[in-house]
Amino acid sequence: MVAIDRLASSTLLARASNVSDPWVASAASHDTLSPHTIPWESNGMFLSQFAPENWNLLRHTGVNGPYASHPGFGLEPAIPESCTIDKVFVLARHAERSPSTELFHRLGQTIEKIQRANPRGLLKFVSYHQWEMAADGGGKLTVNGRFAGTEGARSLGRRLRDRYIHLIPDHLHFFAAASGRVVESVRRFAAGFFDSFKAEEHYEVVLLSQEGSHGANSMTPDQGCRPFLDHHESTHHSIDFFDQYCHPILERLHSCMDDELTIEDLKNLFMVCEYELNMKGESEFCSLFSRDDWVIWGHHNNLIDYYGRGPGNPYSSAVGSVHLQAALSILSEETAHHSTDETSHRSADEMSLRSKRSLEIDADQGYNGTHYVNGTAQNYNAHNSTRLYRRSFNETGDLSKRSGNSTGLYRRSFNETGEDSKWSRNSTRLYTRSFNETGELSKRQQLDSDYQDDFDYSERQGQSHHSGSRQHHQVGSKHPVNRRVPHHSHRASHRQSENVFVSFAHNEQITTFLTAFGIFNPRDHLPTDTLPHPGHHNRWNAAELAPMGAYVALERLQCDCGPEPAHYVRLIVNDQAIPIPGCQSGPGLSCAIQQFETIVQERIRDYHSTCDCEEDQSKSLSFYWDRESTFSQRQHVMAE
Repeated sequence: MVAIDRLASSTLLARASNVSDPWVASAASHDTLSPHTIPWESNGMFLSQFAPENWNLLRHTGVNGPYASHPGFGLEPAIPESCTIDKVFVLARHAERSPSTELFHRLGQTIEKIQRANPRGLLKFVSYHQWEMAADGGGKLTVNGRFAGTEGARSLGRRLRDRYIHLIPDHLHFFAAASGRVVESVRRFAAGFFDSFKAEEHYEVVLLSQEGSHGANSMTPDQGCRPFLDHHESTHHSIDFFDQYCHPILERLHSCMDDELTIEDLKNLFMVCEYELNMKGESEFCSLFSRDDWVIWGHHNNLIDYYGRGPGNPYSSAVGSVHLQAALSILSEETAHHSTDETSHRSADEMSLRSKRSLEIDADQGYNGTHYVNGTAQNYNAHNSTRLYRRSFNETGDLSKRSGNSTGLYRRSFNETGEDSKWSRNSTRLYTRSFNETGELSKRQQLDSDYQDDFDYSERQGQSHHSGSRQHHQVGSKHPVNRRVPHHSHRASHRQSENVFVSFAHNEQITTFLTAFGIFNPRDHLPTDTLPHPGHHNRWNAAELAPMGAYVALERLQCDCGPEPAHYVRLIVNDQAIPIPGCQSGPGLSCAIQQFETIVQERIRDYHSTCDCEEDQSKSLSFYWDRESTFSQRQHVMAE
């Protein structure tokens, strides 16, 4: 508590102050993503000639810490005048979570070691500290504290609803990696994204297996790239920057106990702080370390992310190219037209006119971090689980009767193709969570709640994702990019009302996507023996790019700023507008779409050859368009 109150800025303490959205700065008192905002200091008043207090602990907690908006480059994130957003691609990470069960016990062992060693001084509080987590809460969204993951996901939904309200169709699909915390993030996000005017409508959650056998046609293509995983695993053992700089910290703590801490113990104490912020909103362990200590730890976090998942991994660009190419295809398509005037003419001004009814589910109702309670999903067996994510809630949050009629959307008879027709009856099961009678996740549904992202990612990497010994091809070989995904006969019907594409996965997907795009890639690799100079060529900060709840949005703008309307693209990273180097001629320093396409095509690398994939692994991502083919490929998601 002391560390956060003392070190964190007012912007990121908004949740603690009961401000609904943590990106609202108390000094400016306006929503940084509102369509029309003018900085209050623009008239020159209140300007200071001294550098402001810019320290924030959350800039140093890497991918394990709570969400923090990107510091940005000073650009106004509001929609430029004379422009409207007509299409958007969003790639998000799950919200704040607890540590995995294995990591929780490992961190607890360090705490117990201190408790047995007569702690005093700085460590006195450890003697009575309780390190606790629900018995089956490992890796799940957190529900308590100012940085609760359940609220963080819902808060993101509210922010993006305000920004893209005019694009929300009558029916929307969300795409999610088949992980418990990812799916729950989607559910909470949707509660914020859909306001009362959507209360009687539906949305679909399309679950995608995390198994590497699917190659590029997956939310998690990193799992199908064995060279990427091998390089990532080796990074944890080869980066020794922290080992060189941590000895003064160890000596300081040794004077406060009768035993000696190892370097691994010290790393564990930093991680206890990070995860307790997620679970409780505060941690006395954060106060054990000075600002200098946190800068050292922050660079350690950056090195692990940079060399493990980012530009320092020679396979990262190929992995990230999968989603980058999909984004390019989406933004290059024609704008979908909604079927009703009511939908097409929605604007942000309507927010103040709609009723106060809400879809939001309170923390004590629905998902409690362990399972669903209070009837939200109780007594729904596998056959009826489709209703949960054909989500149609009435004013009390209970399932609407209309929900039961939506199960036919993904039903498909396979008789025509000769495939097993038994799936036509219950094919929707593949796209929904399967619950047993107690409301807990059914074991039949392979929702991987132990997907090893973050610091404990490498613990499972000994598993083989595809067999055979093959010689690796040249890293980063280019792949011709088509603006359009190959035509599918059913594509138009699936796409006719969607201009919003929202997907949820893990921090690997955010990091590899940004690596492929190259926006934050430093000119030189991050130094492993010293702190880098904080210039604009060294902007790789894991806590700013891929914290819990991170997201990346590519917005296509239609602007009337010339003789004829034109399209531009703008990048939003964690609530801040990020200029694209060499392409800033449009309103708000946006990028002309033709130039954007050229830049992205130059950045794309071939996933299949770079990752030395098997022939039966998919070579490209198609699930955004080819929903029925995706279904037929995902039958194994439910183990029967």
